[in-house]
Amino acid sequence: MAEQGRAQRRRSIRNRVMVGVVAAAVVVVIVIRNVNDRRASQRVVAQLTARSCELFDRLSDGGSSHVASPSYGVDPPSGGDHSPAAASAGVYSEGNAPGDGELVHAMEHGYVILWHRPDVDDPQRDVLDDIATRFERDVLLVPRKALERPVAATAWHRRLLCRDAEGDTLTRFVRQYRNEGPERIPH
Repeated sequence: MAEQGRAQRRRSIRNRVMVGVVAAAVVVVIVIRNVNDRRASQRVVAQLTARSCELFDRLSDGGSSHVASPSYGVDPPSGGDHSPAAASAGVYSEGNAPGDGELVHAMEHGYVILWHRPDVDDPQRDVLDDIATRFERDVLLVPRKALERPVAATAWHRRLLCRDAEGDTLTRFVRQYRNEGPERIPH
């Protein structure tokens, strides 16, 4: 009887040790994965800001609810409460650009917005038009007078402000963040 009790205690200790080892291994895998994800994200940001784009930020401007009249604390906005209707992909002019609430809703659906001041020169506008054409299902090209820099790109909670329309950088931004909004809407 005593021998059975000792054997049972040994099995119990062995099982606890095995559970502890497995739990520790799971924690190590999670930590390594998070470190690798963070490094990959830092590499992407470094690539995006290596040339003419000076600012990359990940920010949230409030919630993600549908509201009648949303307002935003950053320009251009990259997330937050938004209008119930979402803007569609396409090239917009000053007279037909959707409101910020509709544009933010589009980003929630995984669209990327390329913004430009209306007075950008023709070569820069050609670069932006080319990207919008190549990614016609994923990109909105929108003029905005109030931009801090002549060109910007936004995706859900991500903003890139640029001195000019750097084609490779903006294309990389679109490829990285298209279809990455919190609502997966096919487009």
